[in-house]
Amino acid sequence: MKMKDNMKQYKLFVQNAKPTNIFKDIQSPYSSEFIAKVEQADAGALEQSLKNANYSFHAVMKKMPAYRRAEILYAVSQMIKENHEALALAIVQEGGKPLKDARIEVTRAINTVKMCGDTALELNGDQITMDRASGTEYHIAFTLREPIGPVLAISAFNHPVNLVCHQIASAVAAGNSVIIKPSSQTPISCLKIAEFFYSAGLDPSALSVVTVSGKDIDLIIGDERITFVNFIGGEDVGWELKQKIAPGTKLALEHGGTGTAIIHETADLKTAIPSIIRAGFYHAGQVCVSTQIVYIHESMYEKAVSLLAEAAKKLITGDPARVDTDVGPLIHQKEVARIDLLVKGALHEGAAPVRGDSFAK
Repeated sequence: MKMKDNMKQYKLFVQNAKPTNIFKDIQSPYSSEFIAKVEQADAGALEQSLKNANYSFHAVMKKMPAYRRAEILYAVSQMIKENHEALALAIVQEGGKPLKDARIEVTRAINTVKMCGDTALELNGDQITMDRASGTEYHIAFTLREPIGPVLAISAFNHPVNLVCHQIASAVAAGNSVIIKPSSQTPISCLKIAEFFYSAGLDPSALSVVTVSGKDIDLIIGDERITFVNFIGGEDVGWELKQKIAPGTKLALEHGGTGTAIIHETADLKTAIPSIIRAGFYHAGQVCVSTQIVYIHESMYEKAVSLLAEAAKKLITGDPARVDTDVGPLIHQKEVARIDLLVKGALHEGAAPVRGDSFAK
């Protein structure tokens, strides 16, 4: 494992928290090269993040007018645009996503934050006249949208820029404070985005980045000061959160799925095959909407399987920093072992390999 010269250190990103001086080395999943050191939060830093979120929500965010929230979000969107390539390279280095796909992700993030700015100006309530019943002819009823409170956002590795933008920007648009826990594998992208929010004028106490392991977030996830938990990740962890959060805390879960494609007997294979290959191998299949199952009409089966195999053979695998790479590495060595077991299990059950010499032996 190589160590980069002058490897950058990222300090704790929790306002008023005492330094822990506990650093985690972040490695490239492709080369195993150490690319940065990130200071880890301890119990004291986690408690400070809760204090910050609770204070800033009541003292700052609830009082911030919509136009000001929109200004901050538009400024962040512009900063992402101005740092487009640097963010794409950060995604490549810490997450292993191929450069061409990382660039697309950053472009999406620009739009994500900009749309949140637009939404901040449109969070209006509803009004209805009450003359639909006798006795209330001269009355109206109306609703107002109010921010929910401190938000704890737990993010994932596979879109380390755009996902954190979804989680932070939407919370800020609605007038909430945020504590975000990025994936332990990909904290650098999140820290860069958080810096943009600070530079855009968001009060430092309104956004904390807690760099901890998944199990360590349990120290605060059940705290009553958190009013909303947003989780992106596996269902095995997500569903357990329902038992961990405090009574009354709202919970939103975004889990993976089982993406399925159907090739009908009337399908145009010239159109269908590239789409399936793209969806199946995007970020080495490490996305929630990746195609995992393909149902093929019996009349099309042999031809479709042959075309899928040929298309897979043409994919360029390897260094994600190369502009022509289609498929980069898996995020962690343990994932390689897990997938190897799945493939071997499928072969043992009678599956026939159509691509991959190592599996055919």
